[in-house]
Amino acid sequence: PPGDRTPRPTAPVTPDPTTAPSTPGTPDATESTQTSQATSAELGTLFYGPAPGTIGDRTRLFSWTGSGAPQRGAEIPRLAAMLNATVSPDGRRVAWVDDAAALYVADVDGSGKRKLLDSVDGQCWGPVWSGDSRTLGVAVVDRTGGDYKDTKGVYDLDQERFYEVRQVSGCHPVWSARGDTVVYSDGSAGKVMITGGTLRTPSAIKGIGGPGQPFSLDLSSISPDGTKIALLLRPPGAEGGDVARELRVNAVVRTSDGQPIDLPLDGRGMTQAFFQPDGGLVVRVEDGDGYALVLVSPDGEKVTEVAEPAALRDMQIVSVAG
Repeated sequence: PPGDRTPRPTAPVTPDPTTAPSTPGTPDATESTQTSQATSAELGTLFYGPAPGTIGDRTRLFSWTGSGAPQRGAEIPRLAAMLNATVSPDGRRVAWVDDAAALYVADVDGSGKRKLLDSVDGQCWGPVWSGDSRTLGVAVVDRTGGDYKDTKGVYDLDQERFYEVRQVSGCHPVWSARGDTVVYSDGSAGKVMITGGTLRTPSAIKGIGGPGQPFSLDLSSISPDGTKIALLLRPPGAEGGDVARELRVNAVVRTSDGQPIDLPLDGRGMTQAFFQPDGGLVVRVEDGDGYALVLVSPDGEKVTEVAEPAALRDMQIVSVAG
């Protein structure tokens, strides 16, 4: 990991392979779904969690590869599933921060659960996976004496250590698959900042967050080369919402100038978008009473489309792996 490699104290590793019964109201993994020509090799594996507004203390993640039935995955706290849960790019592990500010990781089926760190920010800064699925970008919080101070860094899963990196002010970072670009919201004016993997010399992306310009406090995904980001753009003067993660997407823009990129969506409304490691883009669009997934190639051409199962209609995509 980049930056200062002075280790910080870590919590004991506590294996907990158990899982609990599924939550009522979640998709039935045995439900038949419409098949399509899309394969997991094209779409990757999509991981779904509860949409904002759902109730209950715990929930399950579900995965789907574009055909067959959604598969039940790890059970995690409902708030964590909405606020910060994220699946590693290789599709093997899920990380989240619970209500007690503890960082956990588990296999996507819920087995091998273990606690990594205490006092971790679960609303503003990550956790966010590196492209090689070996480290997590997180912020450790210190409230000593009533003051709030967060220390941004990376947790190395191989070494089981947290390393501090350069400190910046902002929220909702996204980390490119190549590892050399991080983009985040400044958390106040709605500017979108871009920097390298060490968080040094961040600069604002043109055209976003200035006077009379659209702004964004919520970023969803970044292309592997760092040239495009999927985000929720709000019009000038609009309400900014709260600090909580928002995975809705209404634009994909260039990081060079902040200008939107046209996508082959046949006029349908985009609701979510996630970049793939090869630069392709999986876009969730409104389609009749439900949703469809459109795969867009790195050069902006439509590759394939598949209707999403009705069982996933009231959920949101939290990650796309593979």
